[in-house]
Amino acid sequence: MNFYERQDLLLDKNKDNCVGKKVAIIGAGGLGSVFAYALASIKIDELYIIDFDNVTISNIQRQIMFNFDDENLPKSVIFKKLENRSYAKISPFIMSAAEFFFQAEKNEWQIDLIIDATDNLSVRKEIQNYSQSFNIPWLYTGVQDFYASCALITGAKLHLVGDVKGLKAQCPPMVMFAASYASVLAFRYLMNLEVKTNHLYYFDLSKEQVSFNNFTL
Repeated sequence: MNFYERQDLLLDKNKDNCVGKKVAIIGAGGLGSVFAYALASIKIDELYIIDFDNVTISNIQRQIMFNFDDENLPKSVIFKKLENRSYAKISPFIMSAAEFFFQAEKNEWQIDLIIDATDNLSVRKEIQNYSQSFNIPWLYTGVQDFYASCALITGAKLHLVGDVKGLKAQCPPMVMFAASYASVLAFRYLMNLEVKTNHLYYFDLSKEQVSFNNFTL
């Protein structure tokens, strides 16, 4: 039995296009959990998981990687358990994005895609700057309340403003929805399939009818 049987059936001649690729996920919370689950099993070589935080009780309610036994443990290290259900190498880094990018540049680590799984404006700016400096595509995803947005960015500049101070209201299924949708964009990119870049997708589920818009960056 082939572990990748259903995926190979979908991709046919493109089935091995992401073999050897490495993805950096900045942020090991709600978005990062879904991204890691989604991408660890698609035949990529390695996931870098970057986060300096420990798990808190409120994290567990909306961040699917963690259980009650994980409270107070480093978030990124817990992602190692994905090696028990996939063939990707999971490499945790208990450090900030800036520290990781410094090490990546110093050691010339291969990064094929950077995924923004944060909720912090300054970190997103660091991701964008590193992406542009080294010509590495990055995947932006944002969630608040019943709203979500995402974009696969290659070269274009996302105008990052209006960071929300303090606690941000969140609907846990919305976090999973946003990361799942964005994971499909990542999947298509890593498999060398057609995917629209530099295009922002925006979802509004705050009312009885779903509203969807998209904009060119």
